[in-house]
Amino acid sequence: MVLVDNNIYGMAFQLDNGIPIVGYVGEEEDVELKYLSDYLCDKILGVADVRPVNGKAFELNNLVEISRQQLFE
Repeated sequence: MVLVDNNIYGMAFQLDNGIPIVGYVGEEEDVELKYLSDYLCDKILGVADVRPVNGKAFELNNLVEISRQQLFE
């Protein structure tokens, strides 16, 4: 299962299932859905567990750790 969201809070409890995306507004210059499609086809399609792939690609858990460290500095 993958979670696609432009808000990291939407995937907070399943970060490695998450694919962050810039908000799509439907303009002709907007290529986020193309990038998403490419990622899904090239990296995710046929993978039994998306978590290691997403974890390596987006490193969202690192963002959480950095935020925690900054909070307690």
